Amino acid sequence: MKHLIFIFGFLLICAVSFSQGTHSFTNYHARNNITVDGEVYGSLVTKSYGFTSQGIGSGTYYVAGYYDAPATDANLDQGSTTQTHGTANGCYAAHAFVVCGGAGSTDVGVVGLRVTGTSITDAGVRTATDADTIIADITAVVLNEYVEGKKFIGQVTFELITMSGDPTTYDLDINYGFAKYEDFGNHDFNTLGIEAVGYAGATDANFNITLFKHCDADWNYSAAAFEPTPTVMIDLQTVHNTEYSTINGHPFAFKRIPIGTAVSGAGSEGIVVRIVTGQNNTVQSMDLHVGVKFTE
Repeated sequence: MKHLIFIFGFLLICAVSFSQGTHSFTNYHARNNITVDGEVYGSLVTKSYGFTSQGIGSGTYYVAGYYDAPATDANLDQGSTTQTHGTANGCYAAHAFVVCGGAGSTDVGVVGLRVTGTSITDAGVRTATDADTIIADITAVVLNEYVEGKKFIGQVTFELITMSGDPTTYDLDINYGFAKYEDFGNHDFNTLGIEAVGYAGATDANFNITLFKHCDADWNYSAAAFEPTPTVMIDLQTVHNTEYSTINGHPFAFKRIPIGTAVSGAGSEGIVVRIVTGQNNTVQSMDLHVGVKFTE
């Protein structure tokens, strides 16, 4: 019966309403509390996304948010205290984040890490020349620790700053970038399932779909090969084991229910879907749906 709840949620999906680049976006549709076998479930919500890789090369793409981060880390110290990310006037509207390469060091005093740039809130409040101290003491962080700050638009600058004392030598290694994730309007929720249906434009033995729980767990720092990979909820290649290739001119599908992973959307958690293609034009068209139930 619980499976039927998720299927019913998918029947509430709105029609395609907006398309930009390789992605289409539809507003979610919600239904209030439903009782099944005497058990009350919170509001069911389904959100849908369209995707195509026609006309673009193979690579890593995202729906329901995105990660944007270079593979190479930044080695900040007293002689090189800043690292920029993004481009001026870029419409990122994403959280600036770092993944630490271990505890930083300083000879005396306390050194922190801040992000500066133009911030933006969900309510549309834009603050130019804003500053957000995301690490108060670089010696207190640990290897693979994920830290994120405010949402920013345009270019940002990560900078080591003196918090107290008069340090002369200090350093911190970080991976850095932008993170945008779906939190369903800042609601706490349980992830019910994911479903994708599409049509292949190429045969691709490397095709994959991964549903991430965006959170501060399971990140891995890398000096030269960083990949944004928080907690994996569901992975197509893992579930299908062998039969995950797209076949040129054939349909394909992927479905996984139930999932049941709790996500604190009211906090700093959400979901992100990664799509990997190993050939040009792998996905001629694809609709992808994610269903959740609110728990707050």
